[in-house]
Amino acid sequence: MRLTASLEFARFCRSRVGIACLTAAGLGLTVTAAPAIAGPGSGTATISPSSPATAGSSGTWAITYVATENFNLLLGGDVTIEIPAGWTAPQTGSSTAPGYVAPTSTAQVTLLTASGQTITIHLGTLPASSFLQGDSVTVLYGSGGGAASAVADSVAPATATFLVSSDPTGAGSPVPIASSPTLSVVPDSVTRVRVVDPAMAPVGAFTRSADEDTTRLYLLGYDRFDNPARLVSGNWSVTGGIGTPSPASGTGTVLTLTGAATGYAIGDSAAWADSTGLITVTHGAYDGLVMTADVIATAGVPFGANVTAVDANGNAITSGPGSGASIRLTAYADSLGPAAADPNLVSAGRAFTSGSWNGTFTARRAGTFWLAAQDTVAGFESSPRLRLDVAPATPNHMTARPDTLRLVAGVIDTVTVLVFDSFGNRSPVPASEALTLWTDRAVGRFFDQFGSIIYDGILPVGADSVQFRYRDTQAGAGVGRLQIIDANGAGLSLGAALAAVMTSPNLPSGFFAALATPDTLVADGADSSLVTSDPVRDAYGNVVIQGERFSVAGALVTPITDIDPGAPGAQWGAAADGTLSGWVRAGVAKGGGSVSITSERGGAIGSASVRLIAGVPSGAIALTGSPDSLAADSVATRVVSAVGLVDANGNAVEDGEPFTVAASLGSIASPDQDGATPGIQVRASGGAISFTLFGSDSIGTATVSAASVRGSAAGNLAIRLVPGAVSGSRSSVMATSPAPVGAAGSTVTVTLRDSQGHALAGVPSDSVSVAVS
Repeated sequence: MRLTASLEFARFCRSRVGIACLTAAGLGLTVTAAPAIAGPGSGTATISPSSPATAGSSGTWAITYVATENFNLLLGGDVTIEIPAGWTAPQTGSSTAPGYVAPTSTAQVTLLTASGQTITIHLGTLPASSFLQGDSVTVLYGSGGGAASAVADSVAPATATFLVSSDPTGAGSPVPIASSPTLSVVPDSVTRVRVVDPAMAPVGAFTRSADEDTTRLYLLGYDRFDNPARLVSGNWSVTGGIGTPSPASGTGTVLTLTGAATGYAIGDSAAWADSTGLITVTHGAYDGLVMTADVIATAGVPFGANVTAVDANGNAITSGPGSGASIRLTAYADSLGPAAADPNLVSAGRAFTSGSWNGTFTARRAGTFWLAAQDTVAGFESSPRLRLDVAPATPNHMTARPDTLRLVAGVIDTVTVLVFDSFGNRSPVPASEALTLWTDRAVGRFFDQFGSIIYDGILPVGADSVQFRYRDTQAGAGVGRLQIIDANGAGLSLGAALAAVMTSPNLPSGFFAALATPDTLVADGADSSLVTSDPVRDAYGNVVIQGERFSVAGALVTPITDIDPGAPGAQWGAAADGTLSGWVRAGVAKGGGSVSITSERGGAIGSASVRLIAGVPSGAIALTGSPDSLAADSVATRVVSAVGLVDANGNAVEDGEPFTVAASLGSIASPDQDGATPGIQVRASGGAISFTLFGSDSIGTATVSAASVRGSAAGNLAIRLVPGAVSGSRSSVMATSPAPVGAAGSTVTVTLRDSQGHALAGVPSDSVSVAVS
């Protein structure tokens, strides 16, 4: 009985704070003090499950409160749980109705009530057990599940706070604990989409300029409660031609607005779709020109064109700068290059009205042109250039090309007849035209391709030209004429095509005579001669053109005249009358020389002969005579000669060249060959001279000399003049002792003399015999 009482008292002591407890310990008693009662707002709380709740979803949540201090042992204490607004209101009346609330254990729960969104739990008073530090209480919100489940708020994303308050003192004034449990409320499954901007706000109607920045859009999904759930991937498109989305698929896109119009941007996920409000795009700033035009035109006939001012995106400028621009049509030779072309427009300038011009231009020149419109102030030019092919107008007249036919005698040339419209464009004839051929040249003729003379021709249908062959063999004769006359008599009347004719000589041909004056030159390297020729002619007898060039070469002579010193050799030019003339210089070798003249073009050849003779004698004259003595007996003679007589250049002197000969003793027996020149002259023959020296009657050494009458050639030779043969009549024999005529034994003196009485000395005595009678 005592033990039982002790145990009950011990349990009571543990459950009652603030009362001293006695504990049996053997025979003694131990007294311990109970902890103090906690203040309002103490404790902790959790919620389970703690995972995010889907908006509008139902379930059961367990909210657990854990005491951090003892609750009042006599009065107990209160814990309140505030269910978030929008969640099912808690109730304790029906376990089958939504929001039913019940504790998981009632051992320490004195009372549990619900009012509005607040659950109140009274803990720790009899008959319940005390609620002490570390004890916990769990309340099931939506207890039992099923119909009794609680329903989460439909607003998401959100944070639901289950506000827990406590008052362990039992005063009835709970205070929120330091940290109440929370749940994240997330959106439910997507049930629709909206097109939104970067701030996730739905995009309504708006207006942009085509020059403004691009617009970013997203496709946002919403749940059944219209909560923004998540970005949804879809396909993007734009109506009205106002721009393009990029990328074309995905959760978002960048809308580039380029077209001045109205339209919508649409995001379509296949399951759901939405669009922006009406998007209005206005044009941007004036940035260029756009032109359209006819691609084919006829000269003189208007062709249509349209030019519009546009912004950078090609939208038409209807107001503001550029709407009243002045433009000019510009033409180029090709689609890209800078070379201009001229279609000869009637008027190239125009002015805009409300940003555009529509009308016609008129080109007068046929051909292919690349057109562009150009703002005469801002400098904008339309691109790309537009090709325009302008056809010629109806044929109007014809002309001859060349208008002056410059012929070479005997050479066929071509004259072309061209047909033009009234604007000067070549224009094909719609029907064949018969043409008459006429010329006033005496020997001028038209020829067909086979070489036959013709007097008429045909300009075939569809052709704008025809060629005719023409030849004339007479050079000079002034300026002639030819005409090609439209003689059809029906259809078009093209008049006549006129051309002047001027015929020049053909190439030099044949042989021509030439003459050198003088025709004999001294081969001294200085003497010169003028060479002239007869007129040089072509194969048709026409005198060659003035200045026609000829190559000149010489044999033993050198051409002096040269009209082209820079070219090899010497060149002469024909005079106006076709003759040639030029100077040549003698060489230093005698002989038969010549000048050959050859035309540089064609085959004309001429030549002139020039004789080169030796110059004046020069150098020493080597006289010879053998033996080198001559009897001075007034009878004997000696031939004196000299060979190898030459001029200063080594040429043998000419036959008949006179030389003056003389002797200091004796005399020259040869007759004088030049009575007009003092002294005795002999003439050369074969480059040599020869003359006779007469011994006379004087003895001694004779100096024989020869000197050229012209020049400075000279020479001499010494010849001894000696006594002649013994003359008995002139010799003497004299006896000097004892008497002029003595007997034997007398001395006899013999004196030998020639016929001229010259003593003959040196005669050996044994060659003289003396006889006495």
